[in-house]
Amino acid sequence: MNLPKYDTVPAAFDAVVSRWPDELAVLDGNRPWTFSELNDLVNDIAGILPDEPRIGIILDHSILMIASMLAVLKAGKAYVPMEPDFPVERIRDILQEAEIRTVITQKAYTDRLLPDVKPLILTLPMVHHDLRQPAVSGEDPAYILYTSGSTGRPKGVCVLQRNLMHYVRAFHHEFHNGPGDIMLQGSVCTFDIFVEEVFTTLLNGAALAIPHTDEFHARMQYCEDHGITFISGFPWLVAQMNSEKLVPSRLRILISGGDTLHHSQMDTIADRGPGVQHLWAFRNHGLCQLLLRQRKAAAGGWIPPHWPSCSGCLDGNPG
Repeated sequence: MNLPKYDTVPAAFDAVVSRWPDELAVLDGNRPWTFSELNDLVNDIAGILPDEPRIGIILDHSILMIASMLAVLKAGKAYVPMEPDFPVERIRDILQEAEIRTVITQKAYTDRLLPDVKPLILTLPMVHHDLRQPAVSGEDPAYILYTSGSTGRPKGVCVLQRNLMHYVRAFHHEFHNGPGDIMLQGSVCTFDIFVEEVFTTLLNGAALAIPHTDEFHARMQYCEDHGITFISGFPWLVAQMNSEKLVPSRLRILISGGDTLHHSQMDTIADRGPGVQHLWAFRNHGLCQLLLRQRKAAAGGWIPPHWPSCSGCLDGNPG
């Protein structure tokens, strides 16, 4: 499955919707949304956005969060995500530094905003709004992620539409995801891994599953019940899956990044037989820098890891 090369998220998303309108796009808990339904929601949100270059997003993880991000991009703007449980001071610093005047949010979170920031409160079902889609360029900003601030004041890192699309293509080049695949949405919205979960999934025609629980065993059961095929997470998640021998039966790609992953933390997964086809351990510097690959050989055992470069993912040259 190969889609034409697109430089913007709206163009790629429209192509997916046109090609697979009735395929599963998002599981919000147990509620399925097709690509056609998701697109209608995206258009309704995009049609009410103000004429501002950057829009903040403070929402619970749900279909509204995913649709809001796509809507901001379809409207030719950049989104700036913040988790609702961030300290209020951090949220307000980001709003001020990014010069955000409007935030898509829920009523419960309006007290976190600065006095001069307008909340745009979304509820379902949405009222239909016509969208006059503007011209969107690959050079337009897609989103701004703020660093943790562990070495000082948080800094905003802006990623362009074309750079995001380079990564979407690089991911598909390596993992061949598409309709029938389901990615678990487990990351906070301010991490690079969230971008990987959402955009490399939806823009390649695969589905995103959002569990409404943080408890490990409940999440693993959710993965089993809904046939999750992709999980991307931190080493602690892989280690716990390994130690408790809880690996969803349909899982075929397991990605780990952000810290060291030792063989002892994945030996059970490696020996579990059919199922996981690839285990990747990324050492992240940006979206993707270097990777450790372990692939199960057809005759048994594991191919020794090697370290190919994937530094071209953001400039259009997947490693």
